[in-house]
Amino acid sequence: MAHSSAISCVCKALLKSLDDSCPKSEFMGTPAFEIYQTESFTATPPTVVTEGFTIFPWRILPNAQLRNRSVRRDPALPPKRPSLAVDIHLLATPWASEPERQLRLLGWMMRHFEDHPQLDANFLNSSPTSGGTCFLPDEMVELVCDPLAIADLLGLWDKFKPRLPASMTYVARGILLDSEIEMPVGAPVQTRTVQYRADAENRA
Repeated sequence: MAHSSAISCVCKALLKSLDDSCPKSEFMGTPAFEIYQTESFTATPPTVVTEGFTIFPWRILPNAQLRNRSVRRDPALPPKRPSLAVDIHLLATPWASEPERQLRLLGWMMRHFEDHPQLDANFLNSSPTSGGTCFLPDEMVELVCDPLAIADLLGLWDKFKPRLPASMTYVARGILLDSEIEMPVGAPVQTRTVQYRADAENRA
């Protein structure tokens, strides 16, 4: 269960994973690792990444399988409203000034995410945006390759042209956003009384 910065935390953790493992010798100079927004694809250098990796969270929506969650309970705290489970749809892009290097980096990135599909709480909390306490110790985030349908892919090309290089789409699933609103708690039940209805006695 994570607080509201979890979406940013997951994106930064994925970039950190790439930064820790990517082949730095493939880049001309020092690579950048950034979260992109829509305007980033239509800007011109030097305001955008030309060497490195970017993560663009292009769609965020509630997880369909985790919609009806129970009240969040902690033995040491009052019960809270149920957590909201969300999925983050991501566009991951390698950037290089040469097409061949860019394709090599794309292949490396796809292999890296396939080999490391899960991010545990310790790694997620190492993100600068997490504050060290975003995720509980037993939590993890699963990253799944999620290729776009042709119509969605063409839609992205149309909106972000002329600057949308070869990329791959993923989804980070089931991230729980916690609520801080407490649920009312009634007094403990002390007794239980059973009464028979009068018409039931008459039928007997």
